Amino acid sequence: MFSNKNFLKGMGIGFILSSIFLFWFVKPPSETPTPTPAELIKNISIEELKQLITEKGYVIYKPEEIEALKEENKETDSKTPEKVQFVIKKGMTSYKVADLLVSSNIIKDKQQFLNILSQYGLMKNIQIGNYTYHSDMTLDDLISLITHKKVEEWKK
Repeated sequence: MFSNKNFLKGMGIGFILSSIFLFWFVKPPSETPTPTPAELIKNISIEELKQLITEKGYVIYKPEEIEALKEENKETDSKTPEKVQFVIKKGMTSYKVADLLVSSNIIKDKQQFLNILSQYGLMKNIQIGNYTYHSDMTLDDLISLITHKKVEEWKK
C-alpha cells in the first residue's frame, strides 16, 4: 500500500518544488511606492500640461470665458424654441402616445400626462395625425394639440 516514509518524501519534494516555483514566478511588492497622478503632475510645468491637454483635443477655457459661453447659450435657447415632430398613428392607445412623447423628449412624466387625460376624460380623444411640438408649449397646450380641443373646452 503506502508507507509513511514514502508519503513524507513526497510531501517534502512537493514543498521544495512549490517554494522554488514561488521564488521564481511571484515577485515581492516593490519597495518604492507607485506615484499617484497628483504626484506625477507636480513634476510637469503648466505649459507642458496645457500642451498635453490640447494635443488630446481638449480646449481650455478661463472662468470668464465659460460664463460668456453660458450666457450665449441662454440667449440662443430663449430665442428659438425647439421643434419636435411626431406622428400619432391609427390604433395607438393613450399609453402608447405617452410612451412616444417620453421617447421623443417632449414630456418627462408619463404618469402625469396620463393622469391629466384621465382626469378630464380625454383618454379616447387623442386624434391621429402629424404634429409639431414647440418647446415653449405647456402640457395643456400639448394635450389641446393632440385632442383638437381647446383648453377651455376640456378644463371646465
